[in-house]
Amino acid sequence: MPTSQPDWEGGRHRTLTFVAEGDKVIVLGHFNMRVKATGKSSASRWVHVWTIKAGEVSYMREYVDTLAVNTAHATGSAVYSASER
Repeated sequence: MPTSQPDWEGGRHRTLTFVAEGDKVIVLGHFNMRVKATGKSSASRWVHVWTIKAGEVSYMREYVDTLAVNTAHATGSAVYSASER
């Protein structure tokens, strides 16, 4: 069975804070990585919002600096912006 290899390397994810209230858990953190194809690095803070129902995860949403991630994946000097989509 083929496996998927990440397109990044040297990544480090660091959890900074957990906040729990009711059925929500909010996790704040930071990551950095290097994209193999471009050799560019990316770093961003992130937020995860988890909803727990009956002891299981029922929903998860992630917020991250997508411009930083897109810039690291872009070839040449291209940078993507909301106006180009």
